[in-house]
Amino acid sequence: MSKASLRRIAIIIKREYLQRVFTRSFAGSTLLIPVLLVGMVAVPAYLIGVRPKPAAPGVLEHAATIGGAVAAGILLYILFVSLFSWGAIVMRAVLDEKQSRVLEILLCFASPNELMAGKILGIGALALTQVMVWIAMAGAFVATSALLRGVLVALHLGSAALAYFIVFDVLGYLLYSAMFCAIGAAFNSVDEAQQWTLILVLPLIATGMLLTTVLTRPDSPASVTFSIVPFTSPALMYARVMIGHPPVWQVAFSFAALIAAIVIAIRICARIYRVGILMYGRRPGAREILRWMRYAS
Repeated sequence: MSKASLRRIAIIIKREYLQRVFTRSFAGSTLLIPVLLVGMVAVPAYLIGVRPKPAAPGVLEHAATIGGAVAAGILLYILFVSLFSWGAIVMRAVLDEKQSRVLEILLCFASPNELMAGKILGIGALALTQVMVWIAMAGAFVATSALLRGVLVALHLGSAALAYFIVFDVLGYLLYSAMFCAIGAAFNSVDEAQQWTLILVLPLIATGMLLTTVLTRPDSPASVTFSIVPFTSPALMYARVMIGHPPVWQVAFSFAALIAAIVIAIRICARIYRVGILMYGRRPGAREILRWMRYAS
């Protein structure tokens, strides 16, 4: 990739990032979502009179499992948020530019592949900014409470867990956002793209259903298999890393499969994006989308 191409992608990333980072919706969602989550747990507990109790015998022995369950549940929630909010923003941004014919102007400046890469990375940087703000807020909260610091140590949630968390979240976002970008380019309105959006959500729903199996039997054949499959591996392999200490080769294979799936998905979706962004007025079927992929190859 030439320096001129990288420079154009960087300009698009900056445009997508700065266009949204100072909006009220970004500030509101960044501040209100953690407040709502804490409120959903703390308020009912206060109303029903739940008070901290000494740990029951055997609880500390399963601290790693509890910590893995908490960490994997948080990652799965973050992935859902990234998919439904930022992935949908990628799709809606493409649809809005397509409907307003702005894309025809942008194509005079950059190629379709550069536009797609810049849009995904720019909005992805915004999503990562939001996650980092949440992590900073959580860190500041933990720093003021010795009790919370002790809980994190007991649950084995340290810097390694945070590093794995960020890596799996970024890789999961890249995989799904590329497909959302292609859907936005292929269709002319959100209503037309809705049924395909549901198809993309199904692997994350399956991840939530499989999470209990992974937490209770991390080394079972089903847990190993689905923690390697790219569409379910971000949360499930993260859960296994937190609680089961899987073999290094399985973690490495999961990373390799996820990165390979991202590369393949970006290439396929780039072909759909390349043709679909200039197709107006009709709703394409699966056969026509496959024809676009062959035509753009």
